[in-house]
Amino acid sequence: MRTARSAVVHWDEEAGILTVGLGEEADGSGRSLLIQRQFGEFSQQDVALGQDTYCLMTEDGATCYGGITGFVLDGSAVKVTLSEEAASILGLSVQQSIDLEIDAGDRERLEHAMVQVLAGGDANEQPFRR
Repeated sequence: MRTARSAVVHWDEEAGILTVGLGEEADGSGRSLLIQRQFGEFSQQDVALGQDTYCLMTEDGATCYGGITGFVLDGSAVKVTLSEEAASILGLSVQQSIDLEIDAGDRERLEHAMVQVLAGGDANEQPFRR
């Protein structure tokens, strides 16, 4: 995805999951990148499988846990650096530069949410409300 015309940030209070999505088209269709993080306790199985972090998903269902080594929101673009393993699993290049054709409010929500996704947070903290 070279350009994102939609950005979604959704906090599911009941499930304790923060979802951040970038879509190629304004209606969310086309190429996409979703990032989800559960806030709360992880199961022993999640920990054993390395799934006790955020999850990255593409529009074709490719999924990996962790793997973002850099995330910079710079004006009207976002630059995402992936680990070699994450890039391979997702079928993407290590360096992603995505032009953002979204409004300032969506950019602010995106930045705020990604800080929380990448930082993790306290299991008792409710990470996102706007």
